[in-house]
Amino acid sequence: MRAKGGAGRTAFLAKFMLPEARGSWIKDAALLVEDGTITYVGPREGLDMRGFDIVDLGNVAVIPGFVNAHAHAAMSLLRGYGDGLPLHAWLERIWRIEAKMDQEVIYHGSLLGVAEQIRSGITSFVDFYNVEPMLRALRYLDLHVRAVLTLAFMDRVEYMAEESWRRLRSIGEYTSMVREWDGGRLDLALGPHAPYSCSPEMLRDLAEASAKLKLRVHTHLSETEEDVAKVREESGMTPAAYLETLGLLNERLIAAHGVHLTDDEISLMGKRGASVVHCPRSNSRLGTGVARIREMMDAGVNVALGTDGPASSDSLDAFEEMRLMVYLQRARLGSPSAIGASDALHAMTLGSARAAGLDDVGALRPGLRADFVALDLGSIHMRPAWDLTTNVVMSAGRADVRYVYVEGRPAVEEGRVLLRGVEEAIASADEFRDLFRDVENTVH
Repeated sequence: MRAKGGAGRTAFLAKFMLPEARGSWIKDAALLVEDGTITYVGPREGLDMRGFDIVDLGNVAVIPGFVNAHAHAAMSLLRGYGDGLPLHAWLERIWRIEAKMDQEVIYHGSLLGVAEQIRSGITSFVDFYNVEPMLRALRYLDLHVRAVLTLAFMDRVEYMAEESWRRLRSIGEYTSMVREWDGGRLDLALGPHAPYSCSPEMLRDLAEASAKLKLRVHTHLSETEEDVAKVREESGMTPAAYLETLGLLNERLIAAHGVHLTDDEISLMGKRGASVVHCPRSNSRLGTGVARIREMMDAGVNVALGTDGPASSDSLDAFEEMRLMVYLQRARLGSPSAIGASDALHAMTLGSARAAGLDDVGALRPGLRADFVALDLGSIHMRPAWDLTTNVVMSAGRADVRYVYVEGRPAVEEGRVLLRGVEEAIASADEFRDLFRDVENTVH
């Protein structure tokens, strides 16, 4: 069977469907889609589907498409680079090689990263890297994803100092460029890399621009104890309190990591409506610690999930992030009920959509985009299904992704990515490694 769909009217049938992460599964379900928008989700029995193209997805579990709230897609080119280093030593080496990456290289890295995300069931994302190459990649792929592209600023990092101030002067142009792209499916976020890598002057200017243009602010916050110490030494405040004084702590803030937030900071972020993007694999790989996600949820902080970049998490795999979120919180608190599978799935869908300001993705409801993933239920490790949500989060993997639909159009079919340019991007990644392998004699 070829799973079609797309523009027009299509009825998708599946053994099971989950409209939203903390909801109930529907057996023998139907999803009606008209011009990329959901008009019905529910039981198929007795449903009038006259005038719809019928696509029977078979023995699958359909879930909302994942939303990756913190990614550096083009860092697919740096996968495995600097393994074993602590964060700041790792960053120094990353920045040295990034300084040599031109727009063409980043474009191919973006192609590779987007394709990998789609293969993992990620249909929307917040990217933190370079805006123009990602726009070019999305145009080439002809993929109508919802995405927030982050314009990065690091005026305290030598190779980015002058460029950061140039970008600050051009925020209006970048905003128009992104918001007018592809029918308004994309938005821009302002990305001060971290409180310690941007000057107070730049952070204040970014806060003003965010308020004026209603742009998200996407930053790395309290990722390591060293990060916290740097901010405390300079400002006399904790990082979240420092952002508060600069006008950055509000509902538009996307704070990646938050590993070392204090009780007071967590409470303050909950009151201000800020979001924390949990990146458990990156935090584990770099040895930065385990974020206190349960406490954040209890304080009303919107918790999202992100893969971070493949250079620090090894892959753009939503399933691995969900699973590790559950395991780490239960181990940290010594409680098997600390975090549930549905909490992790919520963070990877609606929690991340809220963080990104995307109100038309993250669930399967009438009026939302038809972005969804169909998981193969025939795999040995998916049986028996005493609790299907637990199986999806704790047992499934991207090898089980049989179909991915973006706005009702197929992007993955029978496990095969239907995007052009993937082979080109893979070849380019190998060429990049060969070209820059002598940047440091430790690259191998």
